[in-house]
Amino acid sequence: MVDNEAAALVIENIAMLEDAMALANGELGEEVFAEIDRVICHWADARGWKGKFSFWDDETSLWATEWVRIGEGEEQWIAWFELDAEDPDEDTWLTRLLGARRGRIGFAFHADLGAGKPAWKRFAREFHQAHPEIEKSGFEYNDKDGSWFLPFKVQAKALAEAYANDALDDAMEPLRDALERVGSVYPTFAELVEAGKRKFVSESAASPL
Repeated sequence: MVDNEAAALVIENIAMLEDAMALANGELGEEVFAEIDRVICHWADARGWKGKFSFWDDETSLWATEWVRIGEGEEQWIAWFELDAEDPDEDTWLTRLLGARRGRIGFAFHADLGAGKPAWKRFAREFHQAHPEIEKSGFEYNDKDGSWFLPFKVQAKALAEAYANDALDDAMEPLRDALERVGSVYPTFAELVEAGKRKFVSESAASPL
């Protein structure tokens, strides 16, 4: 049931609320995520990683150079970390970033080694159970698709102050902390990729045509 007082406030301020949503889904959101792209790109460049850093228009993903393969004349990658969300679809990206509702933003780890979904899920589950350091680093295992997710959030007050002072970088410490966690657990994920390549590539090669 709708709270009468809350509903009255919405009615009285409907124009301001509409303007706020338009700003969050438009210029403001784009500007904040451009800064996030810049921080992630700088972190990746410092480690010699590659990536795509255009979140608002396309996606933001990054991967180690050893995860790159050449296929059909263009560069592809077999594993990567992607800036993504776990949440109800109605949340804005800015809402997710601030953790203002149920939605969460974070880095998801994915791998594509040519395994079927059931086989990959079994492999990923067993690997996760054998490597508790992944969970200790903050990554949560998603058994639905055999992926991992590292949530983080930026503090609303810090972001508001940084935006007012034209210094968005000042609010990005939680993002940098998440990136350092990505870096710290990378060797374990690299081990997973190599183990997966040995298992699934060798199985594929052994299968009759």
